[in-house]
Amino acid sequence: MMTETPATPATPPGWYDDGSGKQRWYDGTQWTEQVQAPPRRRYSQIEMTLWTAASLIVGIILGSIFF
Repeated sequence: MMTETPATPATPPGWYDDGSGKQRWYDGTQWTEQVQAPPRRRYSQIEMTLWTAASLIVGIILGSIFF
């Protein structure tokens, strides 16, 4: 009696990193010529708050030095 080996699941179509810093479309069977820039990184609310606080501190320090 032979048992069948389960098939390896296919990679679904979608945008994937192609190793060059770009995203390339995979149609489920082959790579296409369609490329796009990777999605921009979105900053969390905490990161934005920290950047804002750091900018204010630097502005206060530089303002007190030069004015």
